[in-house]
This record gives sequence, C-alpha cells and structure tokens, in this order.
Amino acid sequence: MPGIQYFSKVTKQHPKISLFIFLCIGCFIALKIYYHITPLPAKNWIKTNLEKIAINDPAKFSFALFSGGRAGSHIFRGILEQVDHDPEIAFAVNLGDTVFKGKKSYYKYFLKELEAKLGIPLLTVMGNNDLSGDGIELYRKIFGPSYYSFRVGKNFFIVIDNAGQNRFDNKQIVWLANELKGAAGYDSRIIFMHNPFYDPAVDNREQYISEDTSSKLLALFLKYNVSHIFASQRSGIYEGDLEGVPYTVTGGAGISCPDKRKRYGAYHFLKVNIEKGALNIERKEDFTAGLYKTRHHRYTPAVFVDHMARVHWFEISLLVIMIMGIIIYFIIRKRI
Repeated sequence: MPGIQYFSKVTKQHPKISLFIFLCIGCFIALKIYYHITPLPAKNWIKTNLEKIAINDPAKFSFALFSGGRAGSHIFRGILEQVDHDPEIAFAVNLGDTVFKGKKSYYKYFLKELEAKLGIPLLTVMGNNDLSGDGIELYRKIFGPSYYSFRVGKNFFIVIDNAGQNRFDNKQIVWLANELKGAAGYDSRIIFMHNPFYDPAVDNREQYISEDTSSKLLALFLKYNVSHIFASQRSGIYEGDLEGVPYTVTGGAGISCPDKRKRYGAYHFLKVNIEKGALNIERKEDFTAGLYKTRHHRYTPAVFVDHMARVHWFEISLLVIMIMGIIIYFIIRKRI
C-alpha cells in the first residue's frame, strides 16, 4: 500500500522523527491507561467531612453556603479564603456544579484547591455539571451518596439530589418523607438542593424543577414545616418564599455572571447564622479574589484558558507536542 510504503521510507530516512512520532502515540496511549488506573482523588468525602464538623455550641453556630464555583477561578479562591478566615463558620456547603465536568482531573484539581484554601469541612450537593462526563457513578465513588441528612444539635439538615431532568424518583420521595417525619421534633429543618423551584433571573424553564416534582416536594415541605429551602443555579442571589416557606437561590461563586443576573446580586457566598433554630442570612460580597476585588467580574475567555491550563496542563502539553510532530511529518513529506 502507498501509505505503508511512504511511512517505511520516512522511517528509514528519518529515524529520529519516526521515533518522535512513536513516542507521541505511546504517550497518548499511556495517558488513556493512566486515566483508568489513576486512584480517585478522595473516597467517602461526605462521611469523612461530617465526622470533622466540630461545634462548641450546637444551639448557636454559622455555616457558609455557595454554588457555581470553579476551581482555578480567582473569585472562587477569594471566597474560600474569606470563608476560611471567618472563625465563626463551622462548615461549608457547596450547592452543586462542583466542577465544570464530572471527570477525575476536574475533581482532583477542585479538591487540591480546597486542601490549599479551606481548613473547615465541606459538604457537597449533586449538580447538573457533576452529572456530565463520568456522571453519578464517579460522584458517588468520590463523595458518597447523592442525597443524605445530618444533624447539628436540634437542627436537621437534608441534602436532596434533584440535578438533571426527571431524576427525582419515588425512592427518594419516600426517603425524604421519612427523614422529614423523623425531624419533626427539631428546632429547624433545612433543605439543600441544586435545581430551584423558581429563579427570576433564569429564563430556561428546564433549569427549574419539573412541575410534578415541584408539587410533590412543596407538599412535603409544607406538611412537615420546613424552616428554609436553599437552592442553586447560575450566579447572583434571589430571596423569597414558597407558600410561606423561606426560599433562597444562591450561586455566584466563580462562574460567569450574566447581565440580567446582576439585578439579583453578584459574586458572593452566604453566611448562615443559626441560633435556637432561627436563621439569619448574611450575603458576603466584599472579598479579594486573587488579583481582583470586584462585584461583577466576568468569567472571561482569559480566565477560562487559565482554568483549563491549570487543570489540563499535562494533556495540553502532550497535545502541543503531538501537533508539532504532525507538522514536522508533513514538512518532511513535502521535501521527499
């Protein structure tokens, strides 16, 4: 075959170039194998961090709440640093979209940044982005169950998994009803979830909970006297109520802030203070994020490139080498 004959000719006349091309191919194959055999960046993250929560007075404490963060974002780093420097905050909750895509490399970089910037326990909620890539299975291997509950004193916290479309099944509904029933004697019952019931800054109805799921959830929340619902999506903040149940949508921990969303707040995190079951919510916006101190810093192409380079530096380097090899290959082909 002409192609094989030509390749054989190049191999004989330019052994160094041939070796270079083979090395590139070998590196690519090795990278694929590495992704399969590389260990997980963490296991049972949620269980481990729940055990680390230490609160002196369970009747009076604070926790941080944020969502839409991106490891590598200057905004996200600034938020982590401010949360970490507040001695009143006992733990933090990320309301989903922990990473850009559900891959080991993204989770590895995210957890590495947490280790460097945050010294308190962090709990997670399943988000839409976390479902992409290797999806729910990888998330569960690293973090644990996608829905769970925990208690701090007389305060009952419930994390539900409503990410994606039509994933909130009857099994989780039954579980949620039992959890809420068991929380009846507590001072507060607090819900964490990703997709919101409603968000005035988001026009896409697909980013809300479906009407069927919404009616089922709200019926349970009203029946068992839920104290507060925290949800996520996009940037900024919205505060309101659902038939009398206090309701807060929060994001803005590092992703792009659309112009419309600026009406409802900017990059921020929430500090939630609890005292004898009563919640007081503070919005924190005045933070220095890396090189920036800003309220409306956009997730620009430059920031995106910086983020990708930090997460995928090895793959990018290998890709550049392979492209160079291909260019050299065609240059030699023209000369022969």
